[in-house]
Amino acid sequence: MSKATFKKYFFLFLVPVIVFSIILEVISVFEYVAGIVELQKNQQPVIGAEMIVVLAGSSGRIKPAYDLMIEKNIPVLFVAGTHSAANFEQLAKQYSLDASYKSRIVIDNVSRTTLENAQAAQKFVEDNRIKNIILVTSIYHMERAEFLFRKMLEDLGVQIIPYSTYIKPISPDSWWKNPATLQSVLSEFFKYQYYKLLLSGR
Repeated sequence: MSKATFKKYFFLFLVPVIVFSIILEVISVFEYVAGIVELQKNQQPVIGAEMIVVLAGSSGRIKPAYDLMIEKNIPVLFVAGTHSAANFEQLAKQYSLDASYKSRIVIDNVSRTTLENAQAAQKFVEDNRIKNIILVTSIYHMERAEFLFRKMLEDLGVQIIPYSTYIKPISPDSWWKNPATLQSVLSEFFKYQYYKLLLSGR
């Protein structure tokens, strides 16, 4: 077979494979969004948890987690992934936290990624023999966060209750038309796929 003929057949094979792969990825993205929409409609009830873990990677998470701690009288609020200089006084000023709850709020200002957040929470959970936690993060971030926390905590037998926060609900019929929503969805989807591959053998 000549080199030109080989190239011809190679590209005839390659193009359908690429097209098929793209179609599969698009289907997977829509399935991922369907999961977000389902979570958005059906928030799990919060009953009898021992600790809240809130991932402080973006705004709009810490205050709802703090309010939930008070409302449900959860013993511990673990704030994961704050900036390195964060302390209770700074968070109290920013989020109007009551100083009487200071002893119940644990601040992790070492972990940076979602995986590191899960590892930091894992150590606290193991040291304090926690058996059920509420995981608070944004609705776009929840599937990846919950996956990583389950991976890190599965050997400890810890129950994880997801509690999503969101400012604007995602529309199942038009989310891709909004550039900001599309960017958030695709960013989270590919990060989620990355961690699934990274931890597939764990």
